[in-house]
Amino acid sequence: MTNTVVDLEALQAVSARLLAAADAARDLSRHPGVVRGRAADGGDDALRDAAVHFADRWSWALDRASYDARRIGELLGAAVDTYRRTERLVGADLGALRDAGRAR
Repeated sequence: MTNTVVDLEALQAVSARLLAAADAARDLSRHPGVVRGRAADGGDDALRDAAVHFADRWSWALDRASYDARRIGELLGAAVDTYRRTERLVGADLGALRDAGRAR
């Protein structure tokens, strides 16, 4: 049997970084107008249409990446909470068992 050690601080830090990245990607995805504006200034309808399509797809992809990063970050945070709660409960139960054994 192997002992598994979970670095809860590292997991919490990864969770926080993922949530921050999700926010940044979401913010970026909501501003594709720069590409659209510059494409419209070019005067070429085909180029404009291609750039607008690219901006729309880019925005959609960033939204998806943001959603996925947020979901994983939230799940990691929940895992950290579950580990901490489990450690407290197991520690309390083991302490109670140890104390009960001494009382005999």
